[in-house]
Amino acid sequence: MSRNSDKIKGSRIYYISVDDNGNVTEAGEPYCTLCSKMALEVGIKEFVLYKKDNICVYDTEEYNVLSYAYKSK
Repeated sequence: MSRNSDKIKGSRIYYISVDDNGNVTEAGEPYCTLCSKMALEVGIKEFVLYKKDNICVYDTEEYNVLSYAYKSK
């Protein structure tokens, strides 16, 4: 773990997607297992994903489980 991880412990990640024209687009479903694993390791508390009609807040443990389930589809 990084010596600076105490500064981000309990924090929140906001995730959006951007198209080729720089427009914000829907983030989609939790899918990045690398992101979720690293977030768990440093103690990030939540992932926030921009969806078409709402904002979804996931506990990092939940995001991790969902991302691995997405990869197995």
